[in-house]
Amino acid sequence: MKATARELKRRADRLHQLATVGDRLAQVANLPAYVSRELSEERRRLFYELAYLRLCYTWEWFLEDTFLQCLTRNPSISPGGALNQPPFKNLAAAKESVFAGIDYISWANYRTTSRLLDGYVKEGIHKRVLASYVGRLSQYFAIRHHIAHDSTASRSAFDDVTRQLSSKIFPEGCGEFLRSRDKNSSNPQRWFETIAEDFCALAAQVDPS
Repeated sequence: MKATARELKRRADRLHQLATVGDRLAQVANLPAYVSRELSEERRRLFYELAYLRLCYTWEWFLEDTFLQCLTRNPSISPGGALNQPPFKNLAAAKESVFAGIDYISWANYRTTSRLLDGYVKEGIHKRVLASYVGRLSQYFAIRHHIAHDSTASRSAFDDVTRQLSSKIFPEGCGEFLRSRDKNSSNPQRWFETIAEDFCALAAQVDPS
């Protein structure tokens, strides 16, 4: 399926439903005892972590696919800048060129990604959008990194991020943070939802259709 801001929003909404399924089930009256036992705090936090890993993947999928779309002969998304080469005839040709010599693009690393983007589009829309939010995106990917690796270094980076975002640390880890309330939001909503909304808002700048 072709990446669009609308599709990213649809997937983010589904992942929010996954993240909160444990919390919503726990509020149901007269749950069977065996179900209640399965809805421990630890498992409810795990729902958030699993959904968050998929959310970050979905954001990177959107960036990669829309960037390739920009490089084609009939782009469905404007590159926002001058191409440094003739447009590719299709997505497959664009992907073959972009991935020549590499296995994947780490969209979490702005410095590396920026050089790649500059190689194809001069000051394009992807670079402008990522540069406008690079600090916060780095924080969001530090959370993902800690879920994926759970090392001493990733824990330290995660604690630094939560101090900056929430003025506290979360001993139980990323799920506890993602499930906590973002007191800077108007609701206040959970941090998972805040991050998902940020990804969707950035996507709408890349693909305003």
